[in-house]
Amino acid sequence: MSGFVRECGVGIPILRAWALVGEFIDDLRSITARDREWYAPLRELSAEEVAAGLMTGTVVNAWDGDGGPLRIPVDEEVSGAFLDTPVPTARVDAQLLADVLRAFSGGEGADARGLRLHQVVIVGTVFPGGRGSLNLNSLDVPFAIGFTGCVFVGGLWAMRVNIRRLSFDTCAFLEARTGIVLDESRIPDGIGFFHVEGLTQFMATDSQIGTLRLSADDLDLPDDPTTFRTVLAGTTIGTLYVDGEDEPVDVLPAGSCEGFTVERIVMAGTEERRSDHLWKADWMAAWLSSGRPPRFPLGSWRERKPEPHARSAWDSIATAMSRAGYESARGARYIDQGTRLRLLGERHRDSKLRFLPRVVRWLSLDVSTAYFSQNLRALGWLVVCWLVVAVLAWVNIRDLWRPTDAAGLAAPAGPLEAGVDGVGWALTYGLDLVVSPLDLGFDAVWPTSIGLLSAFAAVKLVSLALFGLFVFGLTSVLERAGRRA
Repeated sequence: MSGFVRECGVGIPILRAWALVGEFIDDLRSITARDREWYAPLRELSAEEVAAGLMTGTVVNAWDGDGGPLRIPVDEEVSGAFLDTPVPTARVDAQLLADVLRAFSGGEGADARGLRLHQVVIVGTVFPGGRGSLNLNSLDVPFAIGFTGCVFVGGLWAMRVNIRRLSFDTCAFLEARTGIVLDESRIPDGIGFFHVEGLTQFMATDSQIGTLRLSADDLDLPDDPTTFRTVLAGTTIGTLYVDGEDEPVDVLPAGSCEGFTVERIVMAGTEERRSDHLWKADWMAAWLSSGRPPRFPLGSWRERKPEPHARSAWDSIATAMSRAGYESARGARYIDQGTRLRLLGERHRDSKLRFLPRVVRWLSLDVSTAYFSQNLRALGWLVVCWLVVAVLAWVNIRDLWRPTDAAGLAAPAGPLEAGVDGVGWALTYGLDLVVSPLDLGFDAVWPTSIGLLSAFAAVKLVSLALFGLFVFGLTSVLERAGRRA
């Protein structure tokens, strides 16, 4: 790097500044005011050169082996064009670049092939108190715009734009207070990041983006990831690609994502063994919460930067995961990862409640049916209630066998004396008490002991609630199955 700079005759201030960029911005604040114009000696691109690249489909500021214009590669979505840190060899004024693109906006860009800038510094206008960004607001072009090995001195505004694809390959942002802003935009082929540094925020609200990838290779986040701001509220992603080998905190954060929806999700790299790595659902829960699901339902999520729970985002991703058929084995059964994400989403939402309401919801919804993600669990607890009542009835069989005394049969002295008939009688008694619609003629058989009577009443109330939850959950499952059909 330094050898190339010396060959170009660049002064020491430029060397110092670009060395920092070449090492991918180890410390942006160390660039002093004296070094701000380090890019001044670089060749300046003209509007004609940029326009020619647009019309011919060639890379601006790049040449092939014969010295002719380098055509934009067919595999333009493939990242990793540089084996070494790129060195900018030209600069362009952000306003000039925006003006050229606007000349192709609307119906004027039908014949344009696309814009690809290579190793160029895009310089925003300096104004009191800061620096302007590349302003592409309201741009409407049918082609892709890509930057490879470029440095943005300033941010990027692209609100209410219609661009086929937007990509950044091995780029750096300096003085980019606004970061990248893509509010109310439409980018049908998606956004591509690869080895992009210096960004501190990415905002894309109420937008439609074809594809978005979550990988640690895409963005180099600040040392403190909580300082990175992401806003995806109201945005729809056509396909969300997830590299599960990376930790969720190392990729572009979900941030504020109320109303965020995903139509399709592709996940790779997440392990199926819960003890070793996160399941797919756990990975997405960690990404959405900027934390990690606790080991126990009432545990703390340990969120780095707590955000309001965006229920629509959790539900949308869960639906996409179920549609993709992601499952993980636990023992002899398979767990649908979309269903598990819904469960984790409910637990995360409840984790923001105060302790008492949180415990009530845990006991009434999580323990019983796992928030209707495991409806058979309520049936299992009903069986437990049945056995509890049966055991109590068997132990107190002398007190409860009163109706048979009226028939002339002596009540057994105790549970052991009742024998097999006593066990069957107790099981039937428990079934009659727990299963509300069932009537086996035990209405008049109630204990005389106040303690036992209270215990039966409590179990009766619990069983009524569990039976209602089971029926409600089963009805919901059948309704969802009907809608899918």
